[in-house]
Amino acid sequence: MFSLSLFSFFTLYGNIFLDNAIYLPYYVIVTKRKEVYAMNFLSKLDALMADKELNKRQLANESGIPYTTIVNWYKRGYDNMSLSNFKILCDFFNVTMDSLARDDVEELEKRVPKRNGIHISKEEEFLVTCYREADSLDKELALRALHVREKGDTEKMA
Repeated sequence: MFSLSLFSFFTLYGNIFLDNAIYLPYYVIVTKRKEVYAMNFLSKLDALMADKELNKRQLANESGIPYTTIVNWYKRGYDNMSLSNFKILCDFFNVTMDSLARDDVEELEKRVPKRNGIHISKEEEFLVTCYREADSLDKELALRALHVREKGDTEKMA
């Protein structure tokens, strides 16, 4: 039996960068100087629009947010953005509000609708929390420790 807790497992290896750059969906970590450059809201919005091949006008038409509002985020800033418009964006792109709002989030999390009938114990909740807070290398190491070769294998374990 492996005696280290998952939290210890995550912190044991620390932050190790294997290459000069690590590429994640919607996010690039530049590690040339061993620094991490986070994306702000507008950078994430640009990446999401590029992923769906949308420009600002198309985003306005498809999301229902006025075009002038979107343009003003780029011109005047987004500090006073209404919560309703922010929620519309998150729903439109199917991402969590937390991952879109926080500059320190490394990759945008897709919003998963709640599934009825699934019970999660406190221990499982703790493991998920530790996993979410881990960097990409620690996540990969944790999956290897659990003998998961591909993401599809996680469904077989349940």
